[in-house]
Amino acid sequence: KVVDPNASEIRRYASIIFSDQDDYTDLQLRLNSYDATKQPFKDLPNSYGAIASLLDYNDSLFVLQNTKASLIPVNRTIVSDASGSETVLATSKVLGVQKFYAGENGCDTNPESVAIYGNTVLWANKQKGEVYKFTPSSGVQIISSKGMKGYFRDMFSTLIQNQSPTQTVRVAGGYDVEHDEYIISAYNQQLL
Repeated sequence: KVVDPNASEIRRYASIIFSDQDDYTDLQLRLNSYDATKQPFKDLPNSYGAIASLLDYNDSLFVLQNTKASLIPVNRTIVSDASGSETVLATSKVLGVQKFYAGENGCDTNPESVAIYGNTVLWANKQKGEVYKFTPSSGVQIISSKGMKGYFRDMFSTLIQNQSPTQTVRVAGGYDVEHDEYIISAYNQQLL
């Protein structure tokens, strides 16, 4: 045992902490091993707010912070050159370099609005009054601006203005496979 007189507690609001890699052929479970000497975390910029949603997205993690969407490759790094072309490199680092998408397009404080279907991720941001769609080929798109911009802006604005101090705006979303639709429900929910 080691006693460190300089030890302190750190609260990480925008960080991903990960365990040792588990080998399924080994009988020893390593998913509960967090060796601090290996720095098993990746700090994301606090300026984009807390991590609201973290999704398993193929060979990456899709991260939605309060005001930003990004992609973090797992066990690989993406290197870009001046012309904009990207190269994927294998690495021993667990989490690679984070790739941010243009715009303030996070899911605010409503991770319940996030829905994923195949390679498509959909979510809403009540503060901006917008609904978003992400695909690898198109990046982040504001789908609410296609004929519904005023409707969503007014709906979210009305909910925010009408909420009491004992309420919060809840924005629940889901994907209907049968009708190929993103379904969203927003209302003021009483806090317990």
